[in-house]
Amino acid sequence: MDKTAADYLAKVETYDPELHADLLVLMEGLPASVNYRDLTVADFRSVRDRVDAVWSLARSTRMIEIDGQMVEINGAAEALAERLSGEPQAKRERMVGTNTQLDLRMRLAGMRAALRRVEFWADARDGGNTGPFRTYVWQPVSEAVTRYRTQRNDYVNRFLALLKTIEPTLKPGKIAAPELADGMVFADRSALLHALLHTGNESNLRKLLLGYQWATERPDGSFDTTRWDNFLKRMHAEKRITKADWDFVQATWNLLEEIKPLAQAAHKRMFGHYFAEITAEPVQTPFGELSGGYVPAITDSCWCPKRERTAPWTTCWPARTARCSRP
Repeated sequence: MDKTAADYLAKVETYDPELHADLLVLMEGLPASVNYRDLTVADFRSVRDRVDAVWSLARSTRMIEIDGQMVEINGAAEALAERLSGEPQAKRERMVGTNTQLDLRMRLAGMRAALRRVEFWADARDGGNTGPFRTYVWQPVSEAVTRYRTQRNDYVNRFLALLKTIEPTLKPGKIAAPELADGMVFADRSALLHALLHTGNESNLRKLLLGYQWATERPDGSFDTTRWDNFLKRMHAEKRITKADWDFVQATWNLLEEIKPLAQAAHKRMFGHYFAEITAEPVQTPFGELSGGYVPAITDSCWCPKRERTAPWTTCWPARTARCSRP
């Protein structure tokens, strides 16, 4: 009897839980088991893309990138093993002794290793020359960390520059929001701006408004934003939300959009496929139309303990976004 995909996945879950989780993500949204001739064009393309992703993921698990070139992991492992086998015999037998002596020496060696930089350890393994340990162990990680820090610092500094444009207005003080719910308040202006950042697409807006119960969902799946709209109308009238605030919000969306290609490339290399993107939607303001955008929505651990993270997002998404409270 032929094995089903579930049979193979059961083994993957046993031997490689992380890979199993990645494969489950790839399978999400796939059509039910039917004859491929009965699939729609869109469904067929979806299946094709997932199969390509699995092939890419399978190949990537056997490869590492060294100096921009893909190298077989087995080849790198053989080079490392060959280098170790070439170490002087006395050096490799330094830890030989009685069980008690060996245990003590291993403990001391462990303390020494904990205080030793990997770079120096790799050089020692290579005999002081540029060898496989520096090439395959130290160099890839070191270069990746350097690239990450350089790019991270650039984007962090640019975001700090955006914050500077509204910094004088970020003063302490609660902001009442009775339109949203009785007794509802924002902790301060930064909390209010954070909420605005989640209005640039329908997905985030639904999480914000339905998660906090600031809106109600209609039978057809749409949601009534009257309370939120009335709150924003008053905030604009009282100049609690200004053009500078919306400019900051849109500039933040633009910055995150600029980061997306880098994130997509990293996701593709790690998981074999690109992550699904959220489509930005226009935002109407008294100062004109904004193009919209996306910011990450994080489940709040205070509202939703880890064991309940699989619960509907409407019950556990809020709080971290806008830091609201009922006095």
